[in-house]
Amino acid sequence: MITLNIYQIFSLKCIFTNYVDVHIINHLGPNSPPLKLQCKSKNDDLGIHMLSTEQEYSWRFCDNFFPTTLFFCHLWWQSKHKGFVAFEENIIEAKRNHRYWLAMPDGIYFSHGNSRFVKKFDWE
Repeated sequence: MITLNIYQIFSLKCIFTNYVDVHIINHLGPNSPPLKLQCKSKNDDLGIHMLSTEQEYSWRFCDNFFPTTLFFCHLWWQSKHKGFVAFEENIIEAKRNHRYWLAMPDGIYFSHGNSRFVKKFDWE
């Protein structure tokens, strides 16, 4: 029990793990209806948010010591929607602590911030 409590204390300060920033950006164009989104992990529901054009919703967290962190997001725009994994911890991505998701009229795009946005999903 003491080990778990010490782990939790260090984890909150990202001493033995990395911090991660996840960004969801509404790039649906001027005069577009708002983008509705909800993101959650196993332990945290970040709530429902409405983004106007060019608004951004972001959050920061410490990843787990063991690679188990996962955040799932669901986006709604007009009659379209898409659910996807916004962050899944893995060894290959461990050094990249920024995740950018861009909602566009033709789908959802992704970038690490130091690279071009690449289309990952179509709206359903």
